[in-house]
This record gives sequence, C-alpha cells and structure tokens, in this order.
Amino acid sequence: MKTGTLFIALVMSLAQVADGGSPARESGSLTTTFDWNGLLAGNMFDLMPYEDLTIKGFDLNLSPPGETALVDIYYRVGTCVGYEQNPSEWALFDTGSALIVAAGQPTFLDLDTNNILLEAGTTYGFYVDLVSYSIWDQHILFTGGGPSTYWNEHLNLTTHCGNDSPAFSGYFFPQIWNGTVYYETDEPDHAYLWVSPEPLVPGQNVTFTVGNARAYANTWLVYSFDGFGTTPVPILNITLGLANPALLVGPKKTDWFGRVEWTFPVPTGVPSGADVWFQAAQYNLTSYICKSTIL
Repeated sequence: MKTGTLFIALVMSLAQVADGGSPARESGSLTTTFDWNGLLAGNMFDLMPYEDLTIKGFDLNLSPPGETALVDIYYRVGTCVGYEQNPSEWALFDTGSALIVAAGQPTFLDLDTNNILLEAGTTYGFYVDLVSYSIWDQHILFTGGGPSTYWNEHLNLTTHCGNDSPAFSGYFFPQIWNGTVYYETDEPDHAYLWVSPEPLVPGQNVTFTVGNARAYANTWLVYSFDGFGTTPVPILNITLGLANPALLVGPKKTDWFGRVEWTFPVPTGVPSGADVWFQAAQYNLTSYICKSTIL
C-alpha cells in the first residue's frame, strides 16, 4: 500500500469492466421436469435463493386441456418438511388462474404483481395447491421419486411431496413437482467488506472478504490514506466514497453467492499509526467503507 494520485479509472478501463456479472433486476428461470407419471391436487418444495429475488410466475403441469385452473400458492420461511399438514405455519403467497394447455406441457401462472422479496441464503417452503382439483377432472401432474435438487446461479429448488385436497389435509412423499419458477433478482444496495485481522501488522497476512455483491462480477479493492471523499469512476457507473483512492487489487470475480476474498501480506515500510480506508467496487455497486490502522 502506498499513497498516490488517482489512477483507478485508468486501471479499471483496461480490466474487462464490460463483464458486469449478474445485472440488476435480471430475469431468470429454473425448471424441474415435465416427465410426469402421477396426478394429485398439489405439491410442496423448498426454494433457496442465492440472491435476493421476487417470483414472477410458475409453469405448472396440469390437466385436462382447455379448462381454467384456480391455484393458491402458499409459502413459509423455512423448509416445508415437517409442516405438510400445519396451515398455521403458512401464509398465502398469491392466488391466480390459468387456462390449462395440456398434460406434459407448461401452463403459465402469472404472479407478476407479487412483490414479496425472497432473501438470499434463506430457505422458503412453497405449496402449489390446485383449488379447482377434482378426482374426476382437474389435476396437478407430478413425477414419483426424490427428493431431487435443481439449481442455477440464482436459485436452488429441492422437491418434497404431493398433496391431497382440500389444502393441508394429507401428503404423499416423495414426489417431484413438475414446473418452472420464473423470477427477477434484486440488485443489492451495497456490498459488505470485512478486513481481518485488525489492526494491520506489516509483514503479516490480511484477508479482505467481500459479500452481498453481484454474482460472477469483476470486483476491485481500493484504498486511501486520505479518508472519506467523493471520487466518480464513470466506467463503473459508481462514485467511490474515498478521497484520492488507489487500486489495491483486482479484478477478481465473485462466486454465485456474491462473495470474493483476497489474502496477502501487509507491505512493510508503511508508517506506524497510519489510518487507511478500504472500499470494494463492482460495476454499478460499491461496498461499505472499512477503516484500519497500521501498527
């Protein structure tokens, strides 16, 4: 670490900043299967997002074609396992209707007006209940087996059971929900930055950890000996909160949890007792600022 004039904008302009990782409000989807071999009135499964997101709709596997299905979606914070017949532990997530396409084909249930935020790292139980179910008529189609896990860079889904009618009256384990989850990820307001250990000791290793950032995105770490300030970095569409910042390390990509870490020795020759401020940066996102002292 050393003092110096601002050169971060030039360095970043040469460092593949076009790769912004998972952009704000990115739309995505996750599908299980539509290869059904049974029918009932509902299904339960668990969702665990890797980023904050909202559910915009489901594809369902329903029959018979041409009829209008009435569907209630319930959810709970925590797994559905163990709560299959306990309605007091669930809340209504949304309700809707859809014109059934055909068995084995996706029937879209629009939930676009639902703005319930699912938080990254939290498991949620979901229950899709076909209110218009009839033993002689409408059915949700499922695949026997499981539990099975499906995932992508934003979301993890673990199947659990099928359900009887009326809602919460009975369940059958294991069964694989047939469907697709449509969602939008939510851009974090700020990333977090941890420095350990503190204070900083020249010649000893220090670890910088960034969390709650955008997944699979180039990330830089900058520092300043001059404290707080306002420094625009147009190429990243951000304003750093440091005066006269300089690049310490980067770029390095975050993982699908939005985390990245660096470990290296604190340089020798830095004046004892000096204060130093750190901030992490991505395209369109900065971290909170950390302050450390050099022993």
